[in-house]
Amino acid sequence: MSITPANLDTPHEMPSIRNSQLPGHQQLDKTHPPVAKKIMMEHVAHGDRRVDKYHWLRNKKDPDTIPYLEAWNKYTNNSMEPLKPLAGNLYAEFISRMEANSKSVPYQIGDFSYYHRMEEGKEYPIYCRTKMGENVEDIVLDGNVYAENLEFFNVIGMKPSQDGRYVAFSIDTDGSQYGKISIKDMHTGRFLEEVIENSDGEIVWNPSSTAIWYTQVNEELRSDKVRLHPIGGKPVEDPVVQKEDDPLYDLGVEKDKLGRYLIITSISKDTSEVKIGSIDHPLMPMTIVHPREEGLKYYLVPGDQEHYLMVSKNKSNWGLWKVAHDKLAKEHWEELISSTPSIDLVEVELFKDHLAILKREEGLKKVEIWSLNNNTKHQVVMPQEVGDIDFEHNEGYATPLLRFTFDSPVTPLSTYHYDMETRSLELLKQKKAGDFDPSLYTSERVWAQADDGTRVPISLFYKKGVARDGKAPLYLYGYGSYGATYDPYFSNVTASFLERGACYAIAHIRGGGDLGRQWYQQGSMMTKKNTFTDFINCAEHLIRQGYTSPEHLVIRGGSAGGLLMGAVVNMRPELFKACLAEVPFVDVVTTMFDESLPLTTQEWIEWGNPNNEEHYHYMKSYSPIDNVKAQNYPYMYVVAGLNDKQVSYHEPAKWVAKLAEYKTDNNPLLFRTSMGAGHHGASGRYSRFQECAPDIAFLINQLGFNE
Repeated sequence: MSITPANLDTPHEMPSIRNSQLPGHQQLDKTHPPVAKKIMMEHVAHGDRRVDKYHWLRNKKDPDTIPYLEAWNKYTNNSMEPLKPLAGNLYAEFISRMEANSKSVPYQIGDFSYYHRMEEGKEYPIYCRTKMGENVEDIVLDGNVYAENLEFFNVIGMKPSQDGRYVAFSIDTDGSQYGKISIKDMHTGRFLEEVIENSDGEIVWNPSSTAIWYTQVNEELRSDKVRLHPIGGKPVEDPVVQKEDDPLYDLGVEKDKLGRYLIITSISKDTSEVKIGSIDHPLMPMTIVHPREEGLKYYLVPGDQEHYLMVSKNKSNWGLWKVAHDKLAKEHWEELISSTPSIDLVEVELFKDHLAILKREEGLKKVEIWSLNNNTKHQVVMPQEVGDIDFEHNEGYATPLLRFTFDSPVTPLSTYHYDMETRSLELLKQKKAGDFDPSLYTSERVWAQADDGTRVPISLFYKKGVARDGKAPLYLYGYGSYGATYDPYFSNVTASFLERGACYAIAHIRGGGDLGRQWYQQGSMMTKKNTFTDFINCAEHLIRQGYTSPEHLVIRGGSAGGLLMGAVVNMRPELFKACLAEVPFVDVVTTMFDESLPLTTQEWIEWGNPNNEEHYHYMKSYSPIDNVKAQNYPYMYVVAGLNDKQVSYHEPAKWVAKLAEYKTDNNPLLFRTSMGAGHHGASGRYSRFQECAPDIAFLINQLGFNE
């Protein structure tokens, strides 16, 4: 069932809790896995009792928590000692495919061309610009200098002002994916004194370059305010332009290409509301395009005389509509592309004479161009059928050039200009990838059949000539939540599997958005188990078709994909040789009960509200930590981040403790916590590969490779 306002207003039946001390202590032996102390806690809800012996790990200040995590790190490092040569080889391979010295394809804003470059031996990008017609480089931000003495550094937002006087940065320094906005005066070369806290990276400059709009997150990590900051002002005095009080909604802010409109969007999982106003009068009342209507989700793409809208009704795939700029009411919307089950829109890029549409057909991305002058349409021919396409830096309006990127696990990232008038494709740059030779590999799209008869797509990549005799090693990846898609992209890491002769497969399971909105809905809430059974069906299909066998099959997933890993190893442990679960969301019921955690109430639309008895029992039936049992498990490697604000470290820590207690096999169980990073691990390009090399060595070794 879906969550309604009535559900949310129902008084919560919070679980009752009882504590009692059990015998046990941490074992800090270097040669044996740590044993967590046990403090009995009972969660009681809807007359049901759940026992949690490791609830204490939620408390970072418990004197045993950090030593317990460190003990696991030590044990895992010791256990991985024999694989250090392999990890070292892998790290060298990753680095060899990385462009040590590189420069991104520049993009133009105002009179300046912006880009970033990398220097050999340095971790972070150096953000630069040159004035058009000149060849003098200005360094806007050297990430390596800024990141000195920081454990984590990532630019989550960068926006130059139109006149080039200022550049605003939103910088994450703890791995939380949120940060602080700092503004650099390019005339003086110094950062301004004002620093804006709690940014989620969205920044918009006003036309006169005297102020920025930005979105700010609250303590629940929800973007609930759009504020206006005048240059030189005090951030605490910044006026709130828009505030969103509904806990199910986030705010976003942007401006149109012509620099006339400010657009603020309130958006939940299934509903949105867009406001549009003059960018020259930011504090004046804005016009609501259409008031929020339950089940109607839309985005506005402003043009000159006409605007375009991407529209989803009642969780349907996206359709395309247009409306005159002076008649925004819904009754004036004109449908251009109807919503269909087989086609879903991803993005629309509007130009003066053209409309570029990025869409999915049966999960594969394609680009269609509409000429607005003569009403003709054509499709852009891509280098390969299976791969990832993204529009990038299309700031210009009057240009006929569309810029996009294409890559796949067997094609390094390539940036193109496509002339929409002449229909010619120009390769601007393809990243170098060391000795990786794309001509040695092939790709295909295959389909598994789910338990209910649904066809589930799999993207498959392998070296030409691999025999389908069931003996080929295969690395299978999955995610399947939030309607997110996992498009096949090039990775230095994946290349190490392919070069060794292993196949690489992505299971595009329900719960993701690969086949549209309905595909997502069929793997969320009360149909969430489809996500797990689809993944199992994909593995079984690859085995039946001779691509691999259980003893040659390893799996990997992170975050909600870590939930997937936890569920499938509980359900079908014999199907997999080894599992790598990264920052896994595995304590579903407990977390969804805890409204003090960031984002919990918004997550109810994804997983269900455990205060609802039907939701509670369904969630409990698949929650990995609640379904660990006495059985054999595959080789397991679990990764957590101490500063992770999306999946708290204690979820994987508790899960590992319970796996160690219950599993009946002698297969390794390894657990590593990154003590200085968040949801995405290390931030530097060298340190990131250094950190993941042992994890990948674990999987590659389980596929039978020792070097």
